[in-house]
Amino acid sequence: MCNSFFNNWSRYDGCFALENPLWWVMAHGTGRTSPPSRHVDWDRLRQMNSLDEVEAAIGFRLPILRDIVEHDTEDAYWREIDQWPMHPRIRVPGLHSGGWFDHVTMGQFNAYRRIRDMGATEEARTGQRLFVGPWGHVSFQLRGERHRQYGTWDFGEQADVPTVEHQLRFLDLHMKDIDDGIGGEPPVYLFLMGDDRWLHLAD
Repeated sequence: MCNSFFNNWSRYDGCFALENPLWWVMAHGTGRTSPPSRHVDWDRLRQMNSLDEVEAAIGFRLPILRDIVEHDTEDAYWREIDQWPMHPRIRVPGLHSGGWFDHVTMGQFNAYRRIRDMGATEEARTGQRLFVGPWGHVSFQLRGERHRQYGTWDFGEQADVPTVEHQLRFLDLHMKDIDDGIGGEPPVYLFLMGDDRWLHLAD
């Protein structure tokens, strides 16, 4: 996830990123009876000039989104939910998963590196793993063509790995003491685009 929700999610290089918080609030921060985000005309919303217009178009108020807009500097509101200050307190191994086309994968890279270097225990520092493939935020856990393709690119059958199974291998190791060989694998498992193959790396 994002290490800094202000810098890497609600804003990029200081510019407000409407779609990230709007989509998230509509998908997760509203009631069960609210219309899902896929029923929204996103092209039209992107051209609106105010949150009043956005709320009128979707049919309900978005108080969480208004909070996000109001806090337009990196203040206490953001510091309370940022994850990077927690890294020196982490005491357990972690698997950081993401996609090369996922807008929040930067947070996975940073968390892997920081906990590896600063974790509170030896187990945490030596137990961090990184898993990154040629996927986007939504396509990470898909299978088949939608998993191996991004835009007009097709990365081949080797890109269509079962991501949930890979995550379960890690959980089995650390929660059930079941090691199917993952315990001896290098900590970094990355898909090399261009060559379209997987790499096990020491770092």
